[in-house]
Amino acid sequence: MMGRNLLAIILILLLASLCFASWEFEEGAEYVYLNDDAKLTLPNADFTVGGWFKLDDNTGTGSQGLVGWYDGAGTSACVAFNIYEHSNGTSPDKLEVVLCNPTSSWNVFLSSTTPGTSTDWQHVLLERDAGMYRVYVNNVSVAYSNFGGYGAVDEDSVWKFGVNLGGYLAEWAKWDVALSSDQRDHLRGAGTGDAGDPCTPDNIGATPIWYCDMYDAFDCQVGGLTVTNNNATTDTLHPVSYATAPAKAGTPSPADAATGQSITVDCSWAAASGATSYDVYFGTDSTPDETEFIGNQPGLTYDPGTLAYSSIYYWRIDTKNDVGTTTGDVWHFHTADPPITIVSYTTATNTASNQWSCDKPASVQDNDLLLAFVAFDRSGTITKPDGWTARITQSTTVETDLSTGIYWKLADASEEPASYLWAISSSGYSAGGIVCLRGVHQSQVFDVGPGYVTGTNWNNNGACPSITTTSMGARYFTCFVLTNEATGPTAPSPTTATFSALNGSGGSPGINVMVSSATKVSPGATGALTWGLSTFDNQGEWHGYQVALRSDDITGSAAHPRGAMLHNQRRRSE
Repeated sequence: MMGRNLLAIILILLLASLCFASWEFEEGAEYVYLNDDAKLTLPNADFTVGGWFKLDDNTGTGSQGLVGWYDGAGTSACVAFNIYEHSNGTSPDKLEVVLCNPTSSWNVFLSSTTPGTSTDWQHVLLERDAGMYRVYVNNVSVAYSNFGGYGAVDEDSVWKFGVNLGGYLAEWAKWDVALSSDQRDHLRGAGTGDAGDPCTPDNIGATPIWYCDMYDAFDCQVGGLTVTNNNATTDTLHPVSYATAPAKAGTPSPADAATGQSITVDCSWAAASGATSYDVYFGTDSTPDETEFIGNQPGLTYDPGTLAYSSIYYWRIDTKNDVGTTTGDVWHFHTADPPITIVSYTTATNTASNQWSCDKPASVQDNDLLLAFVAFDRSGTITKPDGWTARITQSTTVETDLSTGIYWKLADASEEPASYLWAISSSGYSAGGIVCLRGVHQSQVFDVGPGYVTGTNWNNNGACPSITTTSMGARYFTCFVLTNEATGPTAPSPTTATFSALNGSGGSPGINVMVSSATKVSPGATGALTWGLSTFDNQGEWHGYQVALRSDDITGSAAHPRGAMLHNQRRRSE
C-alpha cells in the first residue's frame, strides 16, 4: 500500500551560520537515503514527520525534492514532498505533497503557495490526525485533506533526501503521534519558555521514532537508522541555535588602556551575539563587583558623568539573555591630566632705561608657575631677578639691537615680592609681561621648546616655528617680539591672545611683545604660527618663539561616578 508522505512548516529564521552544519545539496545527483527499516513506515494511523529546509536561490524551474519515499529498489517514488518552481516569475513557488497510485500515475495530494520566493530557513510538517492530513508552515495549517485512498508506506521503502534539491536540510524527524500546537511551536522556538530558540525534535515533550540532526555527519541520533550519502556535503548553516548564554561584549570605547581621555567621555561597546541586555559596572576599583554595579540596560552606551582628572577608571560589561549571563573582561582607561589655566598676568613697558620692572600678577598661590617674557631694544646680557630661571635668551644686532628672554619660577606665595626687575647694560626701550599659570607639572615644567627664529625686515612673513608636544594637555605659547612700530596685533589661530605689551608707535624707536597660547589636547606638532599687525615698521629686528608647558600629574582616586545610564532598564527577575 502506498500512502502518506511528508510535511511542511515554514519558519523564517535568520538564525543561521552558527557552530553546526546542515546537509547541503546542489541540484545534481546528490542525495542522502535512509535504508529499509520499520521505523520509516508512515502508518495508517496518526503520525507527524518534518524538518527544516532552506533553498539556495529558488529561481529555477521544475521540482526540488525535500524527501521522497521510494519502493524497496529505491527507484520509483511513492510519496514525495517537493518544492515546485515556476519559471514565469509571477506564480509563487509551491510546496507540494505528491503520491503515486497503484497504476503509477502521480497526483498532487496537498499543495500550498508556501514558500513563495523565500530563501530563508523554513520548517515543514506533514501530520495525520484522526484521518485528516495537514501541512503546517510556522505552525499554521496551509493545506489539508481527508483523502484516504492510500495505506501505509511499508518498511520496504527507502527514504531519499535532497533529490534535485538546491539547498539545505536540517533537523528531520518522525513521531508516531500527531503533535500538539505547543509541541509544533517548540520546533520553531515559539513554544512556552523557548525565548525564540527552536528546540530539537527530541526535546519537545514527544519522543521521535527517528531523528537526524544533520550536522557534522551523515547519521541519525535517534532510531538507529542506516544513512548512506551519495555526494551530498555538510555546510555551516543551521537553523537551530541550541540556546546558549550570550557572547562576551567587545570593541570597548575608550579602548582598553587608553590614556588622555576626556573627563566627560562616554563608554560604549559593540552588540554581543545573543545578548538581550547588559549589566554595567564602572568605578575606580580594578576588580569591579556589586559596589561598582550601575545597572542593567539594553543600550550600548553608558555616560558616567563628569570624571576626575589624572585617574584610572575600570569598567566591565556582562552580557545577558534568558539562558544566562556571560561575565565580560575588565577594561580600563586613564583620564587626561587637568588643563593648565591662566590665573592672571601683568605687563609693563619702560623707556630710556636699562631696567624692566613688572608687578607680580594677582592671585598667586604656592606652586603656581610664573612665566616671564622680556625684551630690550639693546644688545647684551640680560640680568634676571633672584629665584628666576632662564629658559632661553637671544640677542641680535643686524638692523637694530634686540635682546629677548623667557624666564620662569614656581611661586612661593608668601615670599613673592610686589614686583620683579630685569636689567641690561645700556638704556633703551623695554617691554614684556608675566603670566601666572596653575596646573603645571611641578617636576617637569616644560614639555618641549622653545622653538625660536630671529629675523629682520619683518613683513607679515615670519612665523614662530612649530614645536611637537609629547604629553596630553600641554599648553603652548607663542611669543613674537618686534622693534620699532607695531599696532593692531592679531594672535595666530588656534591660539588666543594672552597679552600685548606695545611700546612702539608712530615710528622708531620702540619695542613690542605679543604673547598667545592654546592647549594641545593630544601630543603632536603645533605648526608654524604667524602674528598679524595692522601697522608695523619693517626695518627692525624680530624674534619668534613657541614653548610648551607640561600639565600637572595629579594622584589620588576619583569618587564613584555620578553616572547616568542611557536607556537604563533593570532585567526582570524570573
